[in-house]
Amino acid sequence: MASPPLTRSPRHSSRRPDSSPRCWPTGFDRVAETTAPLLSVAFSSRVLFDLTESHSIYEAEGEDAFARYQQERENEPLKAGPALGLVQKLSKLNQTLKPEWPDGCIRMILISRNSPDSGVRVLHSLEHHQLGTEIGEGVFTAGDAPWRYAQKLGCQLFLSCHSEDVRLALDAGIAAASMLDWSGSPALADAASDQIRFAFDGDSVLFSDEAERVYQEQGIEGFERHEQKLAQQPMKSGPFKPIIEALNQLQQIDSVRDRIRTALVTARGLSTAERPTQTLRSWQVRVDEMMLCNGDNKLPVLEVFRPDIFFDDRLQNCTSASEVTASGHVNAPLEPAAKEGSR
Repeated sequence: MASPPLTRSPRHSSRRPDSSPRCWPTGFDRVAETTAPLLSVAFSSRVLFDLTESHSIYEAEGEDAFARYQQERENEPLKAGPALGLVQKLSKLNQTLKPEWPDGCIRMILISRNSPDSGVRVLHSLEHHQLGTEIGEGVFTAGDAPWRYAQKLGCQLFLSCHSEDVRLALDAGIAAASMLDWSGSPALADAASDQIRFAFDGDSVLFSDEAERVYQEQGIEGFERHEQKLAQQPMKSGPFKPIIEALNQLQQIDSVRDRIRTALVTARGLSTAERPTQTLRSWQVRVDEMMLCNGDNKLPVLEVFRPDIFFDDRLQNCTSASEVTASGHVNAPLEPAAKEGSR
């Protein structure tokens, strides 16, 4: 029997009497009455800015040459990197909710492998792009692994261009993605719109890699039999479950409900669509849209949805999407075969 469609959970007003606690219906452990940020995100400097040229100097000539290069140009603002547009939209959302969240409903932290000295250009670039006050916290590690700071600072999401840092963050239980190099092409997302659009793959991103392993071991027919048999059984959590939960929290606020839109973009087909739906329902969260690509290229539906950022565990999908939008590779520690043939 077909399951009833997911329905929106009741919205909570962003205006409330002091005596009325803010309660979220998403199963979060967060204490009710709070003005603490609902989402904490850490970005590396290469995610925010195009550091292609200076990074090439670092790779070829070492840290001293890199530092000299940055110091000589520290008053030249850096151009946009893959996620700068996303951060600017998050900043606008924080400004909208300033009366209730003086420190921002979304906490944004810069965690950079730059040294404090070479990081001056990054600081000036933040000011140039009007983010100097919105990203309030920062760490410059001078080449040391930054993911440990993301963990200690309580970041839920860590975006970096350093794949090993991302892998270590994922191992530590942080949702993390390796942002693909900026292509220089215009972003597909509408920069003039205040709406922030997030697109997520399902298996190995929102959900565990359980179904992926079945696909690798038994092929498409075995995968379909397995998923149809377990259609009513929720999957285990993937690394990005806390992110979709946090976005659902934000969507409960009246003034934010239309400012955030989410999509599940999966290689599954209609025959295996019920289990993801039942899983989301069991978590008491929802997505606004679901695209079932049935093994085909995801780019056409991404071009229609126009995400500000897209997360997928398959590098091929990320590479294709990075031509038109910010794309994050969730390089979770899967078995090699499962990673190569990811659904």
